[in-house]
Formats: sequence, structure tokens, C-alpha cells
Amino acid sequence: MAEQNLYSQEGMERSLRAFVKHLATDFPDTINSGMALTLEECSFAEKTAVFSCEIPRWMSNPGGVTHGGMVAGLLDSAIGSVTYYFSGEKLTPTISLQITFVRPMVLEKRTWLKVSLSSCGRTMGNATAEAWQEGAPDRVIATASGTYYTG
Repeated sequence: MAEQNLYSQEGMERSLRAFVKHLATDFPDTINSGMALTLEECSFAEKTAVFSCEIPRWMSNPGGVTHGGMVAGLLDSAIGSVTYYFSGEKLTPTISLQITFVRPMVLEKRTWLKVSLSSCGRTMGNATAEAWQEGAPDRVIATASGTYYTG
């Protein structure tokens, strides 16, 4: 993608859609393909993006709700997608990820993840995210704060 077109609203939408499609289709039988994030909306000006996905039964824990590791994985993938874009489409491995679990994530419900980028420099990017489920957009399920390598 030409650099002059990358850093725009349209460039952000195109890049994030391509990246989540790449994760879902080019890595079959992996956690990333099983999460199948969908870009719902993004704002280049605000440095935010909202993703959604269904929570399948295979993500459950013995308590019958989504396993905490899967919640963390969803938040990590969403934040990683945004830092990927703002780093100039470079893979951005996770340096640090802090998760706060507020309430259980119910299985088989549409879930949304909103990412807000705080900064993205030559070596590190920082972002936060929150997750909620259908029918309760004001009831946060989990929050995350992450640092990602952008070099």
C-alpha cells in the first residue's frame, strides 16, 4: 500500500480489514483464526478501532463462561491490530499486557472490543481496550492496557 494512502481514514480501514482477514484465514487451526475478529469501525483522527466477534463454546472454562486466557487473547489481538497499523504495518509483538476482568464473558454472544491508541513511536506503542457484549454496551466485561514492540 502506498505510504501516502496508508495514513488516512480510508487507509486505516483498508489496513485493519486486511490484517484481521489475514489473521483469520492465513493461519488455519490457530487461536487467531478461531477468534475471527471483524472490524466494525475505526477513527484515524481519534486513533480508535472497534472490533467484534462471536464467542464460541470452545472458548469456555469449566465454569461455563469464556476462559480468561481467551478474553486476554481477544483484547491482545485487537490492540495488536491497531498497533500494527500505526507502526506502519509492522508486526507488533506484545511486551506487556495488563488485564482487569470485571465480569464473566458469556459464551455464544456477540462481543465488541474498543481499542484506543495512546502512543506509537519507533520502538513501542501503548494502547488500552475494553470489551462488552450484545445487549449491554454500558457493562464492561474486561479492560486491558498494553505495550507493544514497534521497531
